[in-house]
Amino acid sequence: AAAPAAATEEETSGGNMLTRSSQFKKLVNWAFSACNSGEQHGEVGKSELYSGLLLVHINLAKYAGPAACYPPTRAVVDELFEASDKNNSGGISKDEFVNIVAACCTNLLGRILVYYSILILLVPYIAQQVIDVLEIKTGSYMETAAEQVISMSFFFLAIPLLWNFVDRTSRDAAVNVKMD
Repeated sequence: AAAPAAATEEETSGGNMLTRSSQFKKLVNWAFSACNSGEQHGEVGKSELYSGLLLVHINLAKYAGPAACYPPTRAVVDELFEASDKNNSGGISKDEFVNIVAACCTNLLGRILVYYSILILLVPYIAQQVIDVLEIKTGSYMETAAEQVISMSFFFLAIPLLWNFVDRTSRDAAVNVKMD
């Protein structure tokens, strides 16, 4: 019984900055406890896993901002469930739950990185390049309008496409883990 706990600790300690934090561990324990009230004591089913991931995302959204406001879809959670239920018990143990949440949080860190990289680095640079090429007068209404149009374009077009790529990459990694 001690070997699985050691493996989980190893996997968690090998994770990222977020998944190694005591706050993450408290959040995961709380979410698992909140969802582990059904027939399978000590395990959660697909719907409880989905609820648990929603709880984690809602709580992380307070700190992570928009990147955490798009939790995985039910279909993605079902795929994660199938990929993680290696013993085919029909339920996810706490260790498997921790691994799924850690994978989703790694995905979330990818989203945060994409979001803030675009916000801080790319949008101001491209906006300035467009303003310079179009020779828009500094401090004018046109400059403000151009900056807003460029920002909105990135946030409504580029970021969702990049987030979909991050999500697809994470989902594919989870499915590949099941195949190994």
